[in-house]
Amino acid sequence: MSLLNTLENISFKKILGISFIALLVLATPIVVWVSQQETKLEGRAYFEKPEVIKPVEKFGAPSSDNPRISLVWPFLGKVGDAVLIEGENFGDNPQDKQLKVGNRIVSEDNINQWTPTLIEFLIPQGAVSSLVNLQVAGKSASWSYLFIIYDLKTEIQVMENNDIVKVINAPPQAKVEIFFSDGERIESDQLDGVSVPSDKIILSVSVKNKAGNPIPFFVEPEEFGF
Repeated sequence: MSLLNTLENISFKKILGISFIALLVLATPIVVWVSQQETKLEGRAYFEKPEVIKPVEKFGAPSSDNPRISLVWPFLGKVGDAVLIEGENFGDNPQDKQLKVGNRIVSEDNINQWTPTLIEFLIPQGAVSSLVNLQVAGKSASWSYLFIIYDLKTEIQVMENNDIVKVINAPPQAKVEIFFSDGERIESDQLDGVSVPSDKIILSVSVKNKAGNPIPFFVEPEEFGF
């Protein structure tokens, strides 16, 4: 007997019954799988994001001697970047202190560490390329070199590779100044390549336009050992 004849001899009611049973058979594994997945999800443990709690400020005494800055490292950065100041006689996080980048005061919230020989701070909002200076109990100290501040739109780049310093995208008649830790300095308008001694440590770099005003620039940190 053909399949068509068989279907004709089965009543519509029986067909519905068979279809319902088949649907139950197919649906049962799906229901079991879904229930298992829900059980797994409900049993999963998640870490909660920890709340950042700033330690209580502990202010110490200022130094009896005048503060002195021996290094600001790195010599450039953007707002929010961490910067280190090395030197001496900074005091043990004294309450009577002030740190400034140009005319921008670094708030207590942006000072990560203040020890007699090391300060770590975050570049404050609104700061521009300028000098870094501090004051402790009425005694002041400044870093002699310009601290460069750039942003993500800065196009000028200073590169150092195989003892050759290059300046990319600088305006016409710009100059570059390279300062070394031994006090020596190189100034040049040959921006496509300035040879620097391999035995000297670059302390700071400055790029100036035709009028002699400093221009923001950025560097690849690994090229300067940051």
